[in-house]
Amino acid sequence: MTKIKNTTIGIESQIMSNQHYQLFHYSNKDIKTISLHSHDFYEVYLFLKGNVTYIIENDRYVLESGDILLIPPHKLHQVYIQDSNLAYERYVLWLQPSYIASLSTDDTALTTCFDKCNTLGNFLVRNEQVRKNIAELLEELLVNDDDNSFGHDVSCNIIISNLLLLLSKYLLSSLDNFSFSYKKNIENNRIADIISYVNNNIDNNLSLESIAKHMFLSKYYLTRLFKMETGTSLHQYIIKRRLVHAKELISQNLPIVEVYPKAGFSDYSHFFRAFKKEFGITPKEYNFLFNNTK
Repeated sequence: MTKIKNTTIGIESQIMSNQHYQLFHYSNKDIKTISLHSHDFYEVYLFLKGNVTYIIENDRYVLESGDILLIPPHKLHQVYIQDSNLAYERYVLWLQPSYIASLSTDDTALTTCFDKCNTLGNFLVRNEQVRKNIAELLEELLVNDDDNSFGHDVSCNIIISNLLLLLSKYLLSSLDNFSFSYKKNIENNRIADIISYVNNNIDNNLSLESIAKHMFLSKYYLTRLFKMETGTSLHQYIIKRRLVHAKELISQNLPIVEVYPKAGFSDYSHFFRAFKKEFGITPKEYNFLFNNTK
């Protein structure tokens, strides 16, 4: 398999180039945001330097050096760089679900750390000892990633297994309120209500007028508020959320002809164009790739 050591200053792509994992070490300057997106794989993110706010779904995290984010598949997330004159440095580890499954056993699911975050409704880990251990494992993985000597693939598998096991054990044993003490909801509770309404009605009419009426807001105020608090227009958010839902339906082997109406698209041509623009492949191509990377 191809594994990547990357210390470039470019903004990362959101597409994996292999069927297992990829590790990146990035340092960027002079960028302001990485747009709202989602992906089909798991992500372990370790923040090192910068002045950054990270949005995952309807939660906003003002990051501190050493913060770890655990992002499951299909979660919409976005980065704001508050000061683009400062270097924005981080480790990003991408993991295919099938790869994590191959490392897991009947008794130990290594997706537990991500599952726990989903249950808690919080994706941030802030603990100095955990940060130190994860940083050491990522540095070790980066070195092994660039080594083609005998057994390097087994070594990498062991490192990743240990990393996921460490995070899972920590989240399972930390039953206090640590998870919630670092969670900062988007300031205006109306945004969380709007996002919840969109998510619960993704296959229904979600016109600006209908949402504004439901929220008892003018549509002009609604659009300004949503853009100001999320950095994304409400229309863009709805399209991205529908496309994420479409991916989930395709992964359940639902025929494409049934996917687009259930995802809230009125016709196939609109769905096809939006899907291709967002993900770079057609729905049928995604279906083929998904079924061949399990």
